[in-house]
Formats: sequence, C-alpha cells, structure tokens
Amino acid sequence: MNEDIRDMVFKRASNDQIKKKALQLGMHTLRMDGWEKIKAGITTLNEVIRVTQQD
Repeated sequence: MNEDIRDMVFKRASNDQIKKKALQLGMHTLRMDGWEKIKAGITTLNEVIRVTQQD
C-alpha cells in the first residue's frame, strides 16, 4: 500500500476506485497472476477460476 492508496482508504473511496488506482500503479490481481501461471504451465484454467471465483 502506498500513500495514494492509503489516502483513498482513509477518505472511504469505493473498492472500484481503489482497485482502479492500484492497477494504474502496477498491482496485479490474483486472477491476472493466475493467467500468467496458466501460460507458464504452472496451473490450470479450472484452478484459477475456482480460486478467483467472484460473487
């Protein structure tokens, strides 16, 4: 967490706003990391979907 994100949290920014800013700053989501692991042959699509399943 950097100062920009910390300020957004303290100002009660929405989750979407914080995520957007974090992505701009270079964060990778768990699902994005999973896709890289699929391409590298480390895991499977089914495993990434299972672990990163969204509500």
